[in-house]
Amino acid sequence: MRRQFVVSFVLLVVLSPLMGESVHAQSLAPTQGGNNTGESVRSILPSQGKLGSEVASLRTQTSRTYVDHGVYSRQISPGSVNYQDAQGIWQPIDNTLIPSDAAGYAYKNKANAYRADFPSDLSTKPIRIQLKADWIQ
Repeated sequence: MRRQFVVSFVLLVVLSPLMGESVHAQSLAPTQGGNNTGESVRSILPSQGKLGSEVASLRTQTSRTYVDHGVYSRQISPGSVNYQDAQGIWQPIDNTLIPSDAAGYAYKNKANAYRADFPSDLSTKPIRIQLKADWIQ
């Protein structure tokens, strides 16, 4: 039973990103007779496109967790989807370009651990990438 659960979980985690669906665990009642360990049985199911409200305190660098009617869903990504701000709190990455306040630069990324500034004309200034006090152009 446990091996079947692990295989099902691995298949869903690997295949779900390819199918564009998230994976979540739903608590079910313990089984009769087959599970004498006292553990709850968990079923891994693809979501139905409804994630509920995000639980910001459960963010990680590569995941976001949602709750809908007591059922938690976690979207896991192979790359970063959140970054830690100056206070160490995970924030969503948003690389949308917005107006830059840096002299000579027209745009910057909205929210990430690093800042990228883009000039309106690459022949006048290089792109500048900054992480804390360090930067490259």
